[in-house]
Amino acid sequence: MVDGMTGEVEDKAREFAGQHHVPVEEARSYLGQMEALDQAERQCLSSIFAAVDGPVVELGAGAGEFTRELLERYLKPGQRLYALERLATVAQKLGEAIDDDRLEVLVSDSRRVPLPDGAAALVVSRVALHDFVSDDGDIAAALADSVRMLAPGGVFLVYD
Repeated sequence: MVDGMTGEVEDKAREFAGQHHVPVEEARSYLGQMEALDQAERQCLSSIFAAVDGPVVELGAGAGEFTRELLERYLKPGQRLYALERLATVAQKLGEAIDDDRLEVLVSDSRRVPLPDGAAALVVSRVALHDFVSDDGDIAAALADSVRMLAPGGVFLVYD
């Protein structure tokens, strides 16, 4: 151990420091903060998903990193996930990359969400809402449509 860190963590800190041209001590601090944020995020999502039984809508699914995490870690068996992606080519690749009966990938931006009012128990976007907003950049319209999709008592979670 180095300064109470395992060799693996120390190696990551040194690698990060080299890539970002910062002192190793700063890299250690940053990586520690990121791990704490990741743990807090997992706890928050676990609590929210424990209380949500209906369909989930992910705004701005992209290549599917968060989509996979939702399916593997948070969604219950049989719980539906609608992954919305505005770029058709990206949506197609996502649909081909993840084989899960709970997942439906839809091509949509914030102005053309093809889901009915009240269709979702949870609408979530992690660092993607800015990419999901329609070309006109109307964030208010994107938020209004997200709320429109929520069932009574539903949860809208965005961190961007």
